[in-house]
Amino acid sequence: MKILILLSAFFLCISANAQKSYLITYKGNYLTDLGFLSHFGNPVFIEDDSRLVFNDSISYFFSLQKNENRFRKKIYGQQMLDHSMYFNKRKGIIESVFTKHDVQDNYLVYDSTKVVNWVLLDQTKIINGFTCFAALTISGDNDSTLAFYTKEIPLPFGPDRYNNLPGVILEIYDQYLDWHLLATKIDTDDFTISYPKKYNYISQKEFSLQEHVIYGKRRVSSHPKQH
Repeated sequence: MKILILLSAFFLCISANAQKSYLITYKGNYLTDLGFLSHFGNPVFIEDDSRLVFNDSISYFFSLQKNENRFRKKIYGQQMLDHSMYFNKRKGIIESVFTKHDVQDNYLVYDSTKVVNWVLLDQTKIINGFTCFAALTISGDNDSTLAFYTKEIPLPFGPDRYNNLPGVILEIYDQYLDWHLLATKIDTDDFTISYPKKYNYISQKEFSLQEHVIYGKRRVSSHPKQH
């Protein structure tokens, strides 16, 4: 059963004031659609910039929207940004945001972190001055994901759902999604990670069971009947 919750400011913010915190900006690109080609017959890739802010205990990942203010902020996570996500290291859960304009249709969906069988490799490269090590995982469909992480920031965070390596991930090649992400800037400051004030907090299993109802309601609200 979905629960609409209102958290007090004390529980809303997980402050990094007592911890060293980071803000990583990634430059990304991905294939728009299988078989979709440009006028010249080449695959079309879309650029998708994103950011990861984190401290010792939690991370928050989100895409940068077009024309969005790119200046650094002190607090992240207050707004419901569709497909943004939190990774709570202590609880071992991922919390994904699914949102619409109506606050009743805002969802924070929690799930346990997936076990990824990373194979740590000896290959290294330098990214933004950090020595990074390679790690590889291969899915049951033989699709591979190659990550480069740095032990100089020994926290298990990374962009999107890529995580649980011995250091922060600064680069990802995802074969299945045709997605490449590369850290282009790494800042440190007293950033704070916050949660929005109102949302429906439900499990991934429950969200999946209700998904057709939720998205059906979204389509109806997006296309009201004409009189």
